[in-house]
Parts: sequence; C-alpha cells; structure tokens
Amino acid sequence: MTQGVVTVQGLRLRDGPDGTVVPPSLDKGLGVEMFESKAGWTRITTLKAPIRSGWVSSQFLSPAVAVATPAPPALAPPPMPDDPDHPVTVSGGKAITPDGRAFASVYKGGFYTTGRTSLAGWLAGNPPPAALKPSAVRVVRAISANEGLLEAVNSYDNSYMSIGLFQWTCGPAGDAGELPALLAALKRTWPAAFQDCFGRYGLDVQTASATATTGYLVLNGVILNTAARKLQLRGAVWAYRFWRAGHHHDMRACQLSFAAGRLAKFLDAKAAGVAVRRWFTSEQGVALVLDEHVNRPGHVPGTLAAAITKIGATGPTNWKTADEARLITAYVLARKATNMTHPILRAERIADAVNQGTLSDDRGSFVI
Repeated sequence: MTQGVVTVQGLRLRDGPDGTVVPPSLDKGLGVEMFESKAGWTRITTLKAPIRSGWVSSQFLSPAVAVATPAPPALAPPPMPDDPDHPVTVSGGKAITPDGRAFASVYKGGFYTTGRTSLAGWLAGNPPPAALKPSAVRVVRAISANEGLLEAVNSYDNSYMSIGLFQWTCGPAGDAGELPALLAALKRTWPAAFQDCFGRYGLDVQTASATATTGYLVLNGVILNTAARKLQLRGAVWAYRFWRAGHHHDMRACQLSFAAGRLAKFLDAKAAGVAVRRWFTSEQGVALVLDEHVNRPGHVPGTLAAAITKIGATGPTNWKTADEARLITAYVLARKATNMTHPILRAERIADAVNQGTLSDDRGSFVI
C-alpha cells in the first residue's frame, strides 16, 4: 500500500476495473491510498473526508511527494506515580491523586471515572500505530463513541477492574479477562510504558500465548484467579494506577491496536454460509458488526444471518453499495430484536460518522 495523488481534474471513480462510474468525480491533487492494480486500473481510498473507495485509471495517479513536516509537540507526561511519600487518598466520596486532585468517585465498594479523552480527540493530535490500516482506525474510532474514554476506570462491578476504550476487564470471579491480554500487548510492544505504569508496583500478566485474548493479572507473584484475590483491585490505589495508565501515550496506542485486533475475531466467521467479510465490505458495515461484537460477542454472526434471511439474500456476489445498504438496514433492525444495549442509538452514532465523512459506507471501502 502506498499513497498517491490524483493528477487530473474530474477523475472518474468506478466500482471495479473499467466498471460503472460512481459519482462524483475526484479533484486534481486529492491524496489517495493505492492498493492493488489490475490491467491499468488501481483500487484507491481517498485520504480526505468524505472517504470514498473504488477503482481509477492508473495513468492518472502519481506517487505522493514527501514533504517536510514540523516535529510534533512534546507529549504531556502521565500524572505523577504514587509512592509511600505521595499516596492516593479518599475524601468526601472522591479518590484523590497524590498531588491533591479528585479523579474518581466512590461507588458500591469501588470507584469509577468516565475519563475525559475520546479516541477521536487523541487521534486529532497523535498518529495511530504505523502497523494499523487506516480502515481499522476509522472503524474503531467510529464505535468508540459507543464505548469508553481512554482513561475510564470502573472498579465496582463484578469484574473488579474495567478500563479504557472498550472497558476491558480482568474477568468476574475466577474467570480470565481481556484486560490482562491488553497489558500483555503493552508489555511486549511498549515495555518501558508497562514498567512505568504497572511493573513498578509488582503487577504482571499471565496469558496462554502471545496471541491469547484473555488471561490473568499477577500481583507480586500471585495469580489473581479468584474473587478474593481480585478484590484488592477495587481499592483507590489501583483505580488511580489504571487511570494514570490511561493517560500514557503508549497505553493509548496499545488500546487502539488491541481494539482493532478484535476485527479478526469475526471477519472470517460465516453467516448464511458466507464469511462476514464478504457480506460487509464497507467501513460502516464492519463497524456495525464490531459494535455488536463488543457489546454482545455471542450474537455475532447470528444476528447478521437473521438479517440476511430477512432480505432473502443468497450471496453477495457482484453486490454494489446499494445492496449492502439494504443489508445494513436489515441488520440494524435485527440487532434491535436482541438484548443488545441501545442497538439503534449505537447504530445512529456510527451513521453520524458516515455523515461527518470520517467513515465510509461505500462497498469495498474497508481495507485491511
């Protein structure tokens, strides 16, 4: 994948090599991502909102010219770490940072804070990890409006500790959870950040493998695999440590990468005998399925299969954007028939991203 520039005014976008024209045409100088080429045609995705995808004649593209850009501003450090001389305290129903600021509220024997920083807000000033495809970033950003903020913490419910973008937990009672797998990814990829946020306090992780999506936290050599052992995570000090970690640049990048990793869990799953990735090839369609997977993972791809049955589809061969839009409508209604939390409101927020030009509803726009 490389970036390029449209070299003529009014370049026609098509739904396939030498296929049907998809208006409106593209402006000269528009930046694009270039993917595979076939017989003089190149599949592209525009870099500027509204995001559009399709095929154009290769002769009217040129490689993007690299230009010097100013160095980004220095990243703000996370809040100060706690230590015996700078403890976390509780006063008046609030958890207080070592430097005297309230950061969370007492609730049901634990603490919670919704956080302040959205993924979209963070991405506005920080590049995503280079390994992530732009489509994956756009999809995660769209559904993050339905989930948590980057430094959100909840230590009062039956999973003892939930944090961040997708509210990853350490699991109820003796169950494994996704939070340890998230921290394992941080430890592998950004070890200095892991040490700064967790290692210094004797916290480690145990997962079955590097690709495992669940695991256990380990504190001072003891595996937190029972309710009694996890109970200590409800305290103000651990609420602060996880809240503080949510401010760390590398932890935020890790959250985004780990969230995007969920796409692999359902794209190849089959609905009505066909892989999900073939039914939905738009960023909007994939975002809707990821949204359901995050909220009710056991429902995917059954809800999609119900929608396929509703519209009487036998397969997506030669589908156009309008065909997929019809399935999206049926799928949103099928989600409403389940016990998914606020399925219509969640779908409307994803549609808002399409209307704002930060997510594409064009068939073929999801590229990973």
